Amino acid sequence: MTAGSTTAERVLSFHEFLAGIDLQLPNGFKAVNPYAKDRSAGAAAALITDFYETFYADCLPRHLILGSSPARRGSAITGVPFAGPEVLSRLNHELAQGYRVAPASARFLDSVIHSYGGYSAFYQNFLMGFACPIGIISVLEGSRERNANYYDTQPLRRAVDNLLVESFRRQAECGADRSVCYVIGSGSNYKILAELNRDLQCFEELVPLPHPRYVTQYAPSRTAEFADLYLRELRRRT
Repeated sequence: MTAGSTTAERVLSFHEFLAGIDLQLPNGFKAVNPYAKDRSAGAAAALITDFYETFYADCLPRHLILGSSPARRGSAITGVPFAGPEVLSRLNHELAQGYRVAPASARFLDSVIHSYGGYSAFYQNFLMGFACPIGIISVLEGSRERNANYYDTQPLRRAVDNLLVESFRRQAECGADRSVCYVIGSGSNYKILAELNRDLQCFEELVPLPHPRYVTQYAPSRTAEFADLYLRELRRRT
C-alpha cells in the first residue's frame, strides 16, 4: 500500500485486487464477487466508493473486524461489509435507496454501532471486512441456493486458501492498527484466522466475538447480553 494513503484509498485498492480474482470452486458451489470487473462501472462500485470516501477519507489507524464471507443477499450485493439499509440509505445511490434487506445479524450490529456512538464514531475506530471477501453460494442440485461458509468442506477450503492468505495480509494493511483484530464467529472462522495469524504475524492478538446470526437465531433472549459483550471488547481498546 502507498505510504500516506487514506484508509479509503487502501480499501479501494484492495477491491481492485479482488476484482481480478476468478475463484474456481468445487462442484456445488459458485462465487459471487461484488468487486468483479463486470460490475466496476455499475451502481455497486459507485456505492462502495461513496461509502468509503464518506467514512474513511483519512489516515487514522483502525482496528479490523473480520467476518467469514459476504451473504448473497447482503454484502455480496452491496460490496460494503455488514452495512444494513439504515447506513446505506445515507448514500445517494440507486442501489442504496433500493436496498431493503435487513437480516437479523445486520440489525444486531446496527444496535451495537448505535450504542457505541453511531456510525461516524464507530467507523472512525473500526474497519469491517471478511476472511473470504468473495461470497460463496451452495448450488447443489435439487436444493435452493443458500449461503455457504468457506470452511464448509475441505475441497472448498483448499480452493480459497490463497485468497484467505492474501486477503488477511492486505486487510491488515488497510486497517493499519496491528494491536488487535476482532473475528466475528468464535468457531471455525476464528480458528482458521488464528492459524493464519500465527504464520503471518499480522496482529498481536485476535479476539473472537459471537456471530450475530448465532445470537439472533439461537439466543434471542440474550441479545442485550451479547451486545454488551461486543461493546466491552470494542471499547477496551479504543
